[in-house]
Amino acid sequence: MQGRKALLGYGRSRQGQDAPVDAIDTGLTAEEFDSWTRENGWSVPPHIRWGFVSVLNLPEVSAAAEGKVRVWPASTARTGMQLQALHGGRIELRDGCFFTGAAGQPADKLAWFHAEIGLDIDTEGYYVLRDRVDGATLARLGEEMNWAGPASATMDDDRKRALLEACGPAEIMVVGSPQSRVRFQAQYPHAR
Repeated sequence: MQGRKALLGYGRSRQGQDAPVDAIDTGLTAEEFDSWTRENGWSVPPHIRWGFVSVLNLPEVSAAAEGKVRVWPASTARTGMQLQALHGGRIELRDGCFFTGAAGQPADKLAWFHAEIGLDIDTEGYYVLRDRVDGATLARLGEEMNWAGPASATMDDDRKRALLEACGPAEIMVVGSPQSRVRFQAQYPHAR
C-alpha cells in the first residue's frame, strides 16, 4: 500500500508496537481496492476494518477553467489525516499561477491543494474552488479563506517540478482544502 501511496493510516487493537493492526484507511475507493486485490490475487484479512475514500466526481480543472492555469497545483494522492489548527489567508490566480500568503501577509508563495479540490468558473464568472466529491463551491479566488493546518500533502515530483518551471522559483505553501472565511464563520460562529 505504501508503494502505491495508498496508505492513509492504520490502527492497532491495543497499545504497543507489537499489537496487531485491526484497521487500515486507504487512499483508494472501495472499487479501486477490490480491483487491485483481485488483479494481484490477494485475499483480504477479514479481521481488519478497511476505510475507503469517496469517488472524485469532478475533474481537477473544469472545461470552463481549462487553459486559464499553467499547472493545477494539487496532490494526485488522496488526503489522509490532517492537523486541525485554524489557518487562513488569500489565494490569488495571477498569470495562470496560484499564489497565497498567510492572513495579513503578501500572497507570494505558490499554493498547493489537496486532491479533493478542483477549479471551476461560477455562473457570475468568478474562479471558484470546488469539492471534487460533492461539487460544493468552497470559495472564490481572491477572498479571505480558512483551512486546517499546518496542512500537509503528498507532492508528486513531476507536478511539483512543472509548477516551479511554469510559475517560477517560490516557496510552496500547502493550503489543502480551503473554504471561504464567510462560509467557515457561518458554520462555526464560535471561531470569529
